[in-house]
Amino acid sequence: MKNSHALVITSLKDLTSSVILESISLGVPVVSLDHCGFSYVVNDSCGIKIPIDEPRKVFINIKNAITKLYKYENYRVKLSKGALLRAQDFSWEGKVDKLNSVYKNLLG
Repeated sequence: MKNSHALVITSLKDLTSSVILESISLGVPVVSLDHCGFSYVVNDSCGIKIPIDEPRKVFINIKNAITKLYKYENYRVKLSKGALLRAQDFSWEGKVDKLNSVYKNLLG
Protein backbone atom coordinates (compact mmCIF):
# COMPACT_ATOMS: atom_id res chain seq x y z
CA MET A 1 0.00 0.00 0.00
CA LYS A 2 2.78 2.46 0.79
CA ASN A 3 3.77 2.51 -2.88
CA SER A 4 0.22 3.34 -4.00
CA HIS A 5 -0.82 6.69 -5.38
CA ALA A 6 -4.31 6.61 -3.89
CA LEU A 7 -6.84 4.44 -2.11
CA VAL A 8 -10.33 4.35 -3.60
CA ILE A 9 -12.95 2.90 -1.28
CA THR A 10 -16.53 2.77 -2.50
CA SER A 11 -18.20 0.83 0.29
CA LEU A 12 -21.68 1.85 1.34
CA LYS A 13 -21.82 -0.62 4.24
CA ASP A 14 -18.63 0.05 6.19
CA LEU A 15 -19.02 2.63 8.91
CA THR A 16 -15.31 3.50 8.81
CA SER A 17 -12.80 1.04 7.51
CA SER A 18 -9.46 0.73 9.30
CA VAL A 19 -7.85 0.64 5.87
CA ILE A 20 -8.57 4.40 5.64
CA LEU A 21 -6.42 5.02 8.73
CA GLU A 22 -3.72 2.73 7.38
CA SER A 23 -3.78 4.57 4.07
CA ILE A 24 -3.41 8.07 5.49
CA SER A 25 -0.75 6.92 7.96
CA LEU A 26 1.31 5.88 4.91
CA GLY A 27 0.66 9.16 3.11
CA VAL A 28 -1.73 7.63 0.59
CA PRO A 29 -4.62 9.99 -0.29
CA VAL A 30 -8.14 8.57 -0.13
CA VAL A 31 -11.12 8.80 -2.45
CA SER A 32 -14.21 7.72 -0.52
CA LEU A 33 -17.93 8.19 -0.35
CA ASP A 34 -19.03 11.06 1.87
CA HIS A 35 -20.95 9.15 4.49
CA CYS A 36 -20.66 7.52 7.92
CA GLY A 37 -17.19 7.65 9.49
CA PHE A 38 -15.51 8.28 6.17
CA SER A 39 -16.95 11.80 6.29
CA TYR A 40 -15.14 12.42 9.54
CA VAL A 41 -11.77 10.86 8.74
CA VAL A 42 -11.35 12.03 5.15
CA ASN A 43 -11.18 15.78 4.68
CA ASP A 44 -9.93 18.15 1.98
CA SER A 45 -6.38 17.91 3.29
CA CYS A 46 -6.02 14.17 2.74
CA GLY A 47 -8.54 13.05 0.17
CA ILE A 48 -11.59 13.53 -1.95
CA LYS A 49 -15.08 12.80 -0.65
CA ILE A 50 -17.74 11.78 -3.14
CA PRO A 51 -21.29 12.94 -2.32
CA ILE A 52 -23.93 10.23 -2.39
CA ASP A 53 -26.94 12.51 -2.68
CA GLU A 54 -27.31 11.69 -6.39
CA PRO A 55 -26.53 7.97 -6.83
CA ARG A 56 -26.33 8.21 -10.63
CA LYS A 57 -23.50 10.74 -10.31
CA VAL A 58 -21.40 8.69 -7.86
CA PHE A 59 -19.63 6.78 -10.63
CA ILE A 60 -18.90 9.94 -12.59
CA ASN A 61 -17.57 11.72 -9.49
CA ILE A 62 -15.31 8.78 -8.61
CA LYS A 63 -13.97 8.77 -12.17
CA ASN A 64 -13.38 12.52 -11.99
CA ALA A 65 -11.56 12.22 -8.66
CA ILE A 66 -9.24 9.50 -9.96
CA THR A 67 -8.62 11.49 -13.13
CA LYS A 68 -7.78 14.59 -11.10
CA LEU A 69 -5.24 12.67 -9.02
CA TYR A 70 -3.74 11.22 -12.19
CA LYS A 71 -3.49 14.50 -14.09
CA TYR A 72 -2.36 16.77 -11.28
CA GLU A 73 0.62 15.26 -9.50
CA ASN A 74 1.13 18.39 -7.38
CA TYR A 75 -2.40 18.01 -6.03
CA ARG A 76 -1.84 14.31 -5.27
CA VAL A 77 1.42 15.13 -3.46
CA LYS A 78 -0.36 17.86 -1.47
CA LEU A 79 -3.00 15.33 -0.38
CA SER A 80 -0.28 12.83 0.44
CA LYS A 81 1.41 15.30 2.78
CA GLY A 82 -1.98 16.19 4.24
CA ALA A 83 -2.72 12.52 4.82
CA LEU A 84 0.38 12.15 6.98
CA LEU A 85 -0.68 15.15 9.04
CA ARG A 86 -4.29 13.96 9.30
CA ALA A 87 -3.14 10.54 10.50
CA GLN A 88 -1.61 12.20 13.56
CA ASP A 89 -5.14 13.07 14.72
CA PHE A 90 -5.86 9.35 15.03
CA SER A 91 -2.60 8.23 16.66
CA TRP A 92 -2.64 7.19 20.30
CA GLU A 93 -0.71 10.34 21.13
CA GLY A 94 -3.26 12.44 19.26
CA LYS A 95 -6.12 10.79 21.14
CA VAL A 96 -4.42 11.37 24.49
CA ASP A 97 -3.84 15.03 23.61
CA LYS A 98 -7.53 15.45 22.70
CA LEU A 99 -8.70 13.80 25.92
CA ASN A 100 -6.33 15.93 27.99
CA SER A 101 -7.66 19.02 26.25
CA VAL A 102 -11.25 18.05 27.04
CA TYR A 103 -10.40 17.41 30.71
CA LYS A 104 -8.53 20.71 30.99
CA ASN A 105 -11.51 22.58 29.54
CA LEU A 106 -13.94 20.82 31.85
CA LEU A 107 -11.82 21.39 34.95
CA GLY A 108 -11.15 25.00 33.99
